[in-house]
Amino acid sequence: MAYWGVDSCVPITTSYLADVKSWGGATPSFGGRYLTDNNVCPNGAMSGAEVEICKENYIGIIPIVYNWNLANLSTYTDGQNAAQRCYEAALNNGNGVTVPEARGIAVFLDIETAIPSASFFEGFADTMVASEYVGGIYGNQNDFGSNFCTAAGNDGNVKQLVVWGNEPAITTWTKAVNAPAYGSTKLPCSFSVSAWQYYESPTGSSYPDEDEITTLGFVWTF
Repeated sequence: MAYWGVDSCVPITTSYLADVKSWGGATPSFGGRYLTDNNVCPNGAMSGAEVEICKENYIGIIPIVYNWNLANLSTYTDGQNAAQRCYEAALNNGNGVTVPEARGIAVFLDIETAIPSASFFEGFADTMVASEYVGGIYGNQNDFGSNFCTAAGNDGNVKQLVVWGNEPAITTWTKAVNAPAYGSTKLPCSFSVSAWQYYESPTGSSYPDEDEITTLGFVWTF
């Protein structure tokens, strides 16, 4: 079984949810939202009001932190710094949101199409595992998969991470009932890809991205 949901730069409001229900024919099981502002999503910082709306509608939250410096993805220390940013944003995003720390919730680092080194993944994993949060990686698994698998072979903490991949991509919006069977591209090792963004909304589109996940275990639920 896969759970259907969306992610978007658009703040979650009652009107936004009404639109998603109209387009998708269902209430999403979860919504992905950025904890921090960034140049990809200028409205990126999730608010406390959004959390309350999700709570009222029993919608889980997948917290995302955009990687602010795609040039620094080479060293173990770079990975540590990225994890620390995720941790701090989850504890207090400065906009009324604190992600509960003691529930195994995944906080995802958005690396887009970047290709971090194996050392980066090791530094990220070793730092995140010291918190109560679970470390997550969102991006194109066809790009980063090889280095990720190398890191997983070197460092057991990397195996604690959750991967959210965006391949293969489907080019048309689908209603929830017509969502594809879960079919994320696998990593070139035995590591599971637990979340799949199968549709990415083009620039200027009013539709959010569409996603499927295999479990709600790493989602902030209410």
